[in-house]
Parts: sequence; C-alpha cells; structure tokens
Amino acid sequence: MKKIIIVFLFLLSIRMNADAGYLYKLLVDVKIEKEVIKGYVFYYSYDKYKPQEMSLISFLNRKGSHGTIKVYPEIKQIKDIDFAVRKSGIKINVEKIKSIKATEILNLVPDNRLILLDKEEYLLIDEGNYVLKNIELGNLNFNEYCMDFLITYKGNKNFTIELEKLSLEMKEKIKELGTLEGDKGNLYNKFIAEKKKYLVKKGIVLFLFCGAC
Repeated sequence: MKKIIIVFLFLLSIRMNADAGYLYKLLVDVKIEKEVIKGYVFYYSYDKYKPQEMSLISFLNRKGSHGTIKVYPEIKQIKDIDFAVRKSGIKINVEKIKSIKATEILNLVPDNRLILLDKEEYLLIDEGNYVLKNIELGNLNFNEYCMDFLITYKGNKNFTIELEKLSLEMKEKIKELGTLEGDKGNLYNKFIAEKKKYLVKKGIVLFLFCGAC
C-alpha cells in the first residue's frame, strides 16, 4: 500500500509539472517593416517548441497562442531572476512580424522569472557586485512558492539594518491584518509599496519572487 501511494505521488508531481507548461527565454532580432528590434522575449506556452518541426514564427503565431509578444531591449540577470524596467517592453503583434531570428533559446522552469522595476530601482541592480537576501517570515509566509527579497550593491552599510527592520515590520503588519485576502490584501500591498519607495533611497530594492532562486 505504501509503495502505491509513493508511485501515485510521483506521477501526480509529474502531471503537475507538465500542466505548468513551458517558459522560453529568447534573445531575438525581430523585423517589422524596415525596423529591426533586438531584445529578450519571455514566452509562456502549454505547447513545447520543437525547432525541427516548426519555425519560431509559426510557433508564436499558432492557433491559441498569445497573438502578441513583448521584446525587452535590456535586462539584468541575478542568479535565476531577470530584471527589466517597467513599461520598457515593446509590444509586437505577431502577425506583423516579417521575420524573427533567435540567437538564444532557453527552456526554463515556469515561474515569474521576469521582475519589472521602476527605472530608479533597476539602476541599483549590479550584476557583478550585489548582495541578495530573502526576508524570513517563518510560518507567516502566505505562499510557500513566493518570497520577498532585498538586493543591493556590496558595501551598502544600510543593508543589514534595513533587512532586520523590514522583517520585523512585515511580521507585525501581517499579524495586525490577520489575513491578506480582499481589502486586507490591498492594505498590505500599500504598505509594501511604501517600503519599496523608502528602501530605494537607501540603495536597496525590495521585490517578490515566485520560484526557485
């Protein structure tokens, strides 16, 4: 009986991972009319892309696809997390693409890998000189797959103090609200938004990431 349960759980985990679909990170050159746009595309799909069977443009334009893509001219990557400036993505109607060439195609674990930041926050991200820490909330963490992180540049004397301070404030806020559903969730989001603005002035970026890091 025990063996049957273990096998069932194993098969269930495979099914759950399959249902999550695929996330492709593409470095592309997209031609529209006479313009060529270069950058990164993060593309979620329940269908697997098979280059030997279908061209990239056919895959992006297949029945049931998104119909549009967003090309981010610039991103920064820290571990398994990509950052881009909010609203920097160039939205393109797939049907208007004359040609598209991918110089890099990565098949990744589906998660919210791309974090969109305000420009002021983005400029604080230094790929070669950073400190990244998650905020420990213990059993108050409301989502086992998501976690708040702080990132800053090495040598920022404010970092340790602000990390400890924010962890305590977040725990107190969650206990005060009792739940993060409905209007209480909106109040918590407002609290986080205020903290983000405060931390930027200290050279620190606060963001939520869902997935392995």
